[in-house]
Amino acid sequence: SHRLVKTVAPMTHLLTRKLLSTITLALLSFALSAAVARAQDSKIIKVVGNLQGATITRDGATIPITEGMTVQVKDVINTGAGVDVYVQPYLGVVATINENSHVGLSMLAANDAELDLTGGGNVVAQIEPNKGHKFGVRTPKGVAAAKGTIVRYSTSNGSFQVTVLGGTVIVTPVLANGQLGTPVSVVGGQQ
Repeated sequence: SHRLVKTVAPMTHLLTRKLLSTITLALLSFALSAAVARAQDSKIIKVVGNLQGATITRDGATIPITEGMTVQVKDVINTGAGVDVYVQPYLGVVATINENSHVGLSMLAANDAELDLTGGGNVVAQIEPNKGHKFGVRTPKGVAAAKGTIVRYSTSNGSFQVTVLGGTVIVTPVLANGQLGTPVSVVGGQQ
């Protein structure tokens, strides 16, 4: 009986240490996941011009834009005359939504975001080079994906224009039947 007590005590101590290690690892994992989720938050970083002309449409409601405001997937950023809104979909990408534009955040993940410009307007995006970013803008005629560049996207009356200032943008057109067409590379200095 004395020998049984000596055997059980070290096992209980070992199990307690393992349980505490597991709980600590779980809490650390949860904290890290929360930090990553915060790092992926899309947000308004600056508004220049007529602040009253900048709103977000979220779940059918119109909300005035404020600097630091979180932008959620499916939100639409609306800019009126005389206002530009700077959005950071995630760290490493800044998109300037120019006046008289309607731009939705259609997708957001780690180092991956897509803005929807099918509502019309202009977006200028600056993407940090050589970091593996996947950033694209959906237009009425296709998706233009940019990596490590400065690019301007414009849509008007169902057409679109992509102007690349540096780097490369891959434009994948959407055909009349809804299928994706052959991707085309647009390099710096081209439209």
